Amino acid sequence: MAARVQNSTRLLMKIGAELGPRMMEGMINVNGVSAYNIYMGDKAQGNNFELVDGLTNIMDGTATIFSKTGLDFIRISTNVIKENKRAIGTKLSHTGKAIDKINQGQAYYGKVHILGNPYLTYYAPLKDASGSKIGIWYVGYFADLASTVHYIPLKAAGY
Repeated sequence: MAARVQNSTRLLMKIGAELGPRMMEGMINVNGVSAYNIYMGDKAQGNNFELVDGLTNIMDGTATIFSKTGLDFIRISTNVIKENKRAIGTKLSHTGKAIDKINQGQAYYGKVHILGNPYLTYYAPLKDASGSKIGIWYVGYFADLASTVHYIPLKAAGY
């Protein structure tokens, strides 16, 4: 699972880089929240799910593009679901495990709770051509192993 998270993140960044230079330009309304829009080449990412859905169609899991807006990082493109709809407009927690690393300009890899659910995640600073942090790349996989692993007693398995 760790390799899948890291490979998915590399693929998301590679596809994003192929779209063209990253830049923050103008404001966009994402589910009633105002945030800076991020462009990759000439493609605005706010309210555009082509990149995140394209990644997860190949690799499964979830993906998000966060925009740095003031002191917040706001989901402007995501396939993370909250209340049966995309969680655009929601903010990365100021008290979560990832934010400290991101604020230091570093990536974070590990298990976190996203909107109440456990995920194995990778968050990495999203930078423009000058190296300024304009957002966050995110990839994650649901990680509630207790609900996905079934133990078969050795006796029942013929041992």
